[in-house]
Amino acid sequence: MKVEVANAVALFDAGWTAVEEGDFDQAHAIGRRLKALRFSGAFEILALVHGHQDKFGSACKVLEAGVKRAPKVWRLW
Repeated sequence: MKVEVANAVALFDAGWTAVEEGDFDQAHAIGRRLKALRFSGAFEILALVHGHQDKFGSACKVLEAGVKRAPKVWRLW
């Protein structure tokens, strides 16, 4: 279990880096992988990708879905 969490955190960090570098295809792929791992940071990465692509409605929908799945994660609010 610790290995899975460590991998998810490393993947989350890679997602942030991809967003910061403007590699939104890579960031989106990472977000999907994180979502498959049931890691709440997936919603954050995916919302950032949508936001940077001026798809603000989609970004809000992603965050709303994240809040439903992980309501205690304040960063999604």
